[in-house]
Amino acid sequence: MTPEKAEVPSATRPSRHRRTGGRAGAAGCRPGAGQAMLEFALVCGLFLAMLLAIVDSWLWTIESDAADAAVDQGIGVALAAPAGAPTSTSGDVGGVFPSISGMLARAMFATRVEPWRGAGPCPAGAAQAEPEGSGRVYVCAVDDGAGHVTVTVAGYAASLIPPGLSLFGVRSGGLPVFESASVTTGTYAP
Repeated sequence: MTPEKAEVPSATRPSRHRRTGGRAGAAGCRPGAGQAMLEFALVCGLFLAMLLAIVDSWLWTIESDAADAAVDQGIGVALAAPAGAPTSTSGDVGGVFPSISGMLARAMFATRVEPWRGAGPCPAGAAQAEPEGSGRVYVCAVDDGAGHVTVTVAGYAASLIPPGLSLFGVRSGGLPVFESASVTTGTYAP
């Protein structure tokens, strides 16, 4: 005869789950699953923040380069003689915005390009051009009447950083864009 195994009562049977005393977790998960989920959420949040910062810096580089090229082109347009005039001692600042707005609009991600409507000189910085919001860049071209022409592109381009979340001192919701150049006009005689 073979001895049969005796049934061990469940109270004396060893538990597979040492921490819970024989019970699986509240949701039937293995022990430590909550910690792994929390760690994943923290790492995922940091990863997404870093990814947005990398993409934002890439966009800011493209937008700043476009603003620099637009200012250079605007100075060339302002220095050109007005249509129909063989020479000029003053700049043609009226043609600057139409000539560079298309180039800026293509390079500025979700940002409106508008002519500067402020009185007096061009803004001296991005904060002066757009003190309250973001997503707008202004083009300013001024001839002071004394032979000096200034072309400025200033404002805050749209950003992937959500408004209200400011990282490293960057204005939330906008990347600063400021490029300016000033030249002296004149005609030279042989």
